[in-house]
Amino acid sequence: MTVDKLLVCLEGVKKTGVNKWQARCPAHSDRTASLSIREVENDVVLVHCFAGCDFQEIMNATGLDASDLYPETTTHRSKPVRRPFAAIDALHAIAHESLIVLICASDTLAGKLLESDRERLDTAVERIQQANTACGVHHGR
Repeated sequence: MTVDKLLVCLEGVKKTGVNKWQARCPAHSDRTASLSIREVENDVVLVHCFAGCDFQEIMNATGLDASDLYPETTTHRSKPVRRPFAAIDALHAIAHESLIVLICASDTLAGKLLESDRERLDTAVERIQQANTACGVHHGR
């Protein structure tokens, strides 16, 4: 299985469903799991970092090559199948980050928002925007 090649290179791996995992992204200083991994039909592995790391950065950090995540094909004419990221994965990320936003909003109203909380709030807002973009939801700001 090609997904196993990736999972052994990651820290904080948690299975989140059938052929789905979350882990800390190796391409940045990740304290929470922002990397989503999914194996789809034909053993193709999809990865997405909700903090914004691109695919090549993730591959470089793991020491793997993109070809390690795709099964060998008998023909060189076909391109890898590109499927949109599962909306449910983005919704899970949005739900988690929206809790952070809710807590920070409550602290702000009570006049207790710390600078470290503000930094985490900024991260949550970024991740929510990235998850929306991954699902094709575009909005102005």
